Amino acid sequence: MRRLSPRRAVVTGDAAGGAADDEAGGGGTVGDEAAEPAPSTVEARRQDELRARPLLVFVHTDPNACDGKCEGACQRYFDADEEVFGDEKVSLGSRAFRRLWMTPEDAAKEPLLANTTEHLPRLVILDIARDASVVVHGKGLKAKRFYGQLKKASDRFYRERLDGIVRKHLKMLGTYDKLAQRESAIQERLTRTKDLRKVHDLEDDLDGLRDERQELDRKVEDLWDLSLRDL
Repeated sequence: MRRLSPRRAVVTGDAAGGAADDEAGGGGTVGDEAAEPAPSTVEARRQDELRARPLLVFVHTDPNACDGKCEGACQRYFDADEEVFGDEKVSLGSRAFRRLWMTPEDAAKEPLLANTTEHLPRLVILDIARDASVVVHGKGLKAKRFYGQLKKASDRFYRERLDGIVRKHLKMLGTYDKLAQRESAIQERLTRTKDLRKVHDLEDDLDGLRDERQELDRKVEDLWDLSLRDL
């Protein structure tokens, strides 16, 4: 588990109104492994990394320890995972954060999460650069409420408004769907045609679709190239 640096007190709240001013908790040592930089250099790099994006930490029971039984803490984990991260806006909005999944045992060893309650499951949004955080659990683990918390945290950190970015990405997902439908139709025509000239034309159409998809991929990447606000 990658350790995070300590910071000041955490503000907690049962619902999404308790705000304050795709990794699995693993990782390695930050820095150049071959050069083995001094500890002070490694810590400085780690601090820079932590400040590069706000953190979203999901603390939950290890589903592998549930033995196939969906009850108690295990049931609450599966319910929260489906309710919160099954939501399209939450799934997209969380891209603005560095996401970490932790068991309660790992979270208990992490100084940064020392004051984030013992509720399971819980979602912790951390802005290391501003010493700001919010803990969401219980009734707060609803997609609409949690998305509101993501927007608040992201909009404090980045110049771009998260909701606007998510809405643009949703439109792009619609474009991906249309490209997939067009590709499926062309593939179907390819299986039915025996005219070599038509086959050549259809293959050209497929190449054009691949170019469109690559261009769309670039637009998505540019969309999430967010600029930091000044501290």
